[in-house]
Amino acid sequence: MPRIVDPQERTDEILGAAIKILSEGGFARLTLSNLAKELGGSIRLVTHYFRNREELIHGIVERLTRETDVILDELRSLDDPRERLRRALAWFLLGDLQDTREESVRLALRDHQGDPAVDEFFDVVEPSMRRVLRVALGGDETTEVHESDVDLLRIWTSGIALNAIERPALWTIEHQERALDHLLQVFTSR
Repeated sequence: MPRIVDPQERTDEILGAAIKILSEGGFARLTLSNLAKELGGSIRLVTHYFRNREELIHGIVERLTRETDVILDELRSLDDPRERLRRALAWFLLGDLQDTREESVRLALRDHQGDPAVDEFFDVVEPSMRRVLRVALGGDETTEVHESDVDLLRIWTSGIALNAIERPALWTIEHQERALDHLLQVFTSR
Protein backbone atom coordinates (compact mmCIF):
# COMPACT_ATOMS: atom_id res chain seq x y z
CA MET A 1 0.00 0.00 0.00
CA PRO A 2 1.44 3.40 -0.96
CA ARG A 3 2.49 5.68 1.83
CA ILE A 4 0.33 8.78 2.21
CA VAL A 5 2.47 11.90 2.30
CA ASP A 6 1.41 15.45 3.04
CA PRO A 7 1.76 17.37 -0.27
CA GLN A 8 3.40 20.38 1.38
CA GLU A 9 5.86 18.12 3.18
CA ARG A 10 6.74 16.38 -0.10
CA THR A 11 7.08 19.71 -1.90
CA ASP A 12 9.45 20.98 0.80
CA GLU A 13 11.44 17.74 0.60
CA ILE A 14 11.80 18.07 -3.18
CA LEU A 15 12.77 21.74 -2.98
CA GLY A 16 15.31 20.97 -0.25
CA ALA A 17 16.87 18.31 -2.47
CA ALA A 18 16.88 20.71 -5.43
CA ILE A 19 18.65 23.35 -3.32
CA LYS A 20 21.20 20.74 -2.25
CA ILE A 21 21.88 19.67 -5.84
CA LEU A 22 22.16 23.26 -7.09
CA SER A 23 24.47 24.28 -4.26
CA GLU A 24 26.76 21.27 -4.62
CA GLY A 25 26.70 20.61 -8.37
CA GLY A 26 25.44 23.73 -10.07
CA PHE A 27 22.70 24.36 -12.59
CA ALA A 28 23.71 21.56 -14.97
CA ARG A 29 23.25 18.92 -12.25
CA LEU A 30 19.70 20.02 -11.47
CA THR A 31 17.87 17.42 -13.54
CA LEU A 32 14.73 15.48 -12.72
CA SER A 33 16.79 12.28 -12.86
CA ASN A 34 19.38 13.56 -10.37
CA LEU A 35 16.62 14.88 -8.15
CA ALA A 36 14.85 11.51 -8.14
CA LYS A 37 18.15 9.81 -7.21
CA GLU A 38 18.74 12.29 -4.40
CA LEU A 39 15.27 11.56 -3.05
CA GLY A 40 15.63 7.80 -3.48
CA GLY A 41 12.59 7.54 -5.72
CA SER A 42 11.45 7.66 -9.31
CA ILE A 43 11.21 10.63 -11.63
CA ARG A 44 7.43 10.38 -11.23
CA LEU A 45 7.90 11.26 -7.56
CA VAL A 46 9.28 14.61 -8.72
CA THR A 47 7.10 15.25 -11.78
CA HIS A 48 3.95 14.79 -9.74
CA TYR A 49 4.88 18.10 -8.05
CA PHE A 50 7.24 19.78 -10.53
CA ARG A 51 7.08 18.99 -14.25
CA ASN A 52 10.46 20.49 -15.14
CA ARG A 53 13.46 22.45 -13.95
CA GLU A 54 11.73 25.78 -14.54
CA GLU A 55 8.95 24.80 -12.12
CA LEU A 56 11.58 23.71 -9.59
CA ILE A 57 13.31 27.07 -9.73
CA HIS A 58 9.94 28.80 -9.45
CA GLY A 59 9.27 26.65 -6.36
CA ILE A 60 12.61 27.70 -4.86
CA VAL A 61 11.68 31.34 -5.50
CA GLU A 62 8.35 30.84 -3.73
CA ARG A 63 10.09 29.15 -0.79
CA LEU A 64 12.61 31.98 -0.43
CA THR A 65 9.80 34.53 -0.73
CA ARG A 66 7.93 32.87 2.15
CA GLU A 67 11.10 32.99 4.26
CA THR A 68 11.51 36.67 3.41
CA ASP A 69 7.91 37.40 4.38
CA VAL A 70 8.55 35.87 7.82
CA ILE A 71 11.58 38.07 8.52
CA LEU A 72 9.76 41.15 7.22
CA ASP A 73 6.89 40.55 9.65
CA GLU A 74 9.37 40.08 12.48
CA LEU A 75 11.25 43.28 11.61
CA ARG A 76 8.06 45.31 11.40
CA SER A 77 7.17 44.19 14.92
CA LEU A 78 10.43 45.57 16.38
CA ASP A 79 10.32 49.13 17.71
CA ASP A 80 14.03 49.53 18.50
CA PRO A 81 15.82 50.67 15.29
CA ARG A 82 19.19 49.20 16.30
CA GLU A 83 17.66 45.82 17.19
CA ARG A 84 15.67 45.82 13.94
CA LEU A 85 18.86 46.42 11.95
CA ARG A 86 20.80 43.84 13.97
CA ARG A 87 18.10 41.21 13.46
CA ALA A 88 17.91 41.86 9.71
CA LEU A 89 21.66 41.64 9.22
CA ALA A 90 21.87 38.50 11.38
CA TRP A 91 19.26 36.92 9.08
CA PHE A 92 21.77 37.19 6.22
CA LEU A 93 24.55 35.36 8.10
CA LEU A 94 25.34 31.78 7.11
CA GLY A 95 25.02 29.92 10.39
CA ASP A 96 24.30 26.41 9.19
CA LEU A 97 24.42 24.11 6.19
CA GLN A 98 20.93 25.06 5.00
CA ASP A 99 21.80 28.78 5.03
CA THR A 100 24.97 28.05 3.07
CA ARG A 101 23.11 25.92 0.53
CA GLU A 102 20.44 28.56 -0.04
CA GLU A 103 23.04 31.26 -0.63
CA SER A 104 25.04 28.91 -2.87
CA VAL A 105 21.99 28.59 -5.11
CA ARG A 106 22.33 32.27 -5.99
CA LEU A 107 25.95 31.69 -6.94
CA ALA A 108 25.11 28.56 -8.94
CA LEU A 109 22.47 30.40 -10.94
CA ARG A 110 24.32 33.65 -11.66
CA ASP A 111 26.08 32.24 -14.75
CA HIS A 112 22.77 31.14 -16.25
CA GLN A 113 21.04 34.49 -16.42
CA GLY A 114 19.12 34.65 -19.68
CA ASP A 115 17.27 31.44 -18.83
CA PRO A 116 13.71 32.64 -18.04
CA ALA A 117 13.47 30.68 -14.77
CA VAL A 118 16.85 31.97 -13.61
CA ASP A 119 15.90 35.52 -14.56
CA GLU A 120 12.72 35.14 -12.50
CA PHE A 121 14.85 34.01 -9.57
CA PHE A 122 16.96 37.17 -9.66
CA ASP A 123 14.01 39.44 -10.51
CA VAL A 124 12.27 38.30 -7.31
CA VAL A 125 15.04 37.41 -4.86
CA GLU A 126 17.29 40.46 -5.13
CA PRO A 127 14.47 43.00 -4.61
CA SER A 128 13.26 40.88 -1.68
CA MET A 129 16.69 41.06 -0.05
CA ARG A 130 16.75 44.81 -0.56
CA ARG A 131 13.24 45.09 0.93
CA VAL A 132 14.47 43.37 4.09
CA LEU A 133 17.27 45.92 4.37
CA ARG A 134 14.94 48.83 3.62
CA VAL A 135 12.57 47.74 6.40
CA ALA A 136 15.55 47.20 8.72
CA LEU A 137 16.49 50.84 8.16
CA GLY A 138 13.00 51.95 9.10
CA GLY A 139 11.59 52.23 5.60
CA ASP A 140 8.19 51.02 4.55
CA GLU A 141 5.50 51.99 2.08
CA THR A 142 5.36 55.55 3.49
CA THR A 143 8.91 56.15 4.77
CA GLU A 144 11.87 56.47 2.44
CA VAL A 145 15.42 55.46 3.27
CA HIS A 146 18.65 56.40 1.54
CA GLU A 147 19.20 53.91 -1.25
CA SER A 148 22.94 54.32 -0.75
CA ASP A 149 22.48 52.88 2.77
CA VAL A 150 20.58 49.93 1.30
CA ASP A 151 23.36 49.50 -1.29
CA LEU A 152 26.04 49.56 1.39
CA LEU A 153 24.27 46.95 3.52
CA ARG A 154 23.50 44.74 0.51
CA ILE A 155 27.15 44.80 -0.50
CA TRP A 156 28.08 43.86 3.08
CA THR A 157 25.56 41.00 3.26
CA SER A 158 26.58 39.64 -0.13
CA GLY A 159 30.26 39.95 0.71
CA ILE A 160 30.02 38.21 4.05
CA ALA A 161 27.97 35.40 2.51
CA LEU A 162 30.46 34.94 -0.31
CA ASN A 163 33.37 34.86 2.14
CA ALA A 164 31.55 32.33 4.35
CA ILE A 165 31.03 30.07 1.33
CA GLU A 166 34.54 30.45 -0.07
CA ARG A 167 36.41 30.28 3.26
CA PRO A 168 34.16 28.57 5.82
CA ALA A 169 37.03 27.77 8.20
CA LEU A 170 37.81 31.48 8.51
CA TRP A 171 34.30 32.92 8.26
CA THR A 172 32.65 30.88 10.98
CA ILE A 173 29.37 32.09 12.41
CA GLU A 174 31.32 33.61 15.32
CA HIS A 175 33.52 35.59 12.92
CA GLN A 176 30.43 36.70 10.97
CA GLU A 177 28.77 37.84 14.21
CA ARG A 178 31.85 39.85 15.23
CA ALA A 179 31.82 41.53 11.83
CA LEU A 180 28.11 42.25 12.30
CA ASP A 181 28.71 43.82 15.72
CA HIS A 182 31.43 46.04 14.26
CA LEU A 183 29.25 47.08 11.32
CA LEU A 184 26.45 48.01 13.72
CA GLN A 185 28.84 50.15 15.77
CA VAL A 186 30.09 51.97 12.70
CA PHE A 187 26.73 52.27 10.98
CA THR A 188 24.72 53.46 13.96
CA SER A 189 27.34 55.92 15.25
CA ARG A 190 27.20 58.15 12.19
